[in-house]
Amino acid sequence: MRHNGKIIEWNDARGFGFAVIPGATERHFLHIKSIMGAGRRPRVGDLLSFEVDSASAKGPRAVRVRFANAPGRPAATAAPKGGRNFATDWALALLMGALLGWNLIIGRLPMWTLPLLAVGSALAFVMYNIDKRRAQRDARRTPEAELLAISAVGWPGALVAQQLFRHKSSKRAFYTAFRVIAMLEAAALLWLGRIPPAT
Repeated sequence: MRHNGKIIEWNDARGFGFAVIPGATERHFLHIKSIMGAGRRPRVGDLLSFEVDSASAKGPRAVRVRFANAPGRPAATAAPKGGRNFATDWALALLMGALLGWNLIIGRLPMWTLPLLAVGSALAFVMYNIDKRRAQRDARRTPEAELLAISAVGWPGALVAQQLFRHKSSKRAFYTAFRVIAMLEAAALLWLGRIPPAT
């Protein structure tokens, strides 16, 4: 059975919110991937029609959702215009890799830097994956400060996780801070590589 309803809460960065049926107080969990619409992002106050999945672990869940008077096709799940361009991040990653390699070749960094980076990247990848799964379950999240801290140790793994899982990839404040970390690390590697050898 289809119901008419309205979005009363929406977190665009996380891609989910809640809808209610007029005259009822029960909130229905709503995920962006459940929406069939006109290819735009949902907003608080949008009118919908949907079916209810009462067997969901999250409680009542709105499924096969459509915007009012919209044709039945999947809504766009990409970030809004002006969102993130991963080409910038991969350019930073290549720059950091080149600077890291140069510092290893000239002996300014010890070789154990590579396994440290590999372990940090693996840990960052796992932490982003866990946080993505928690977001999907509406469970307790990993603080953004912790994700940024592990990104400072394993920036490549964090970048791969963000693009692969589409996690923390559209929140401008977060990925701006993430890029600043990369630029600071690149600047430090460039400075280290320019230090005259000790005599």
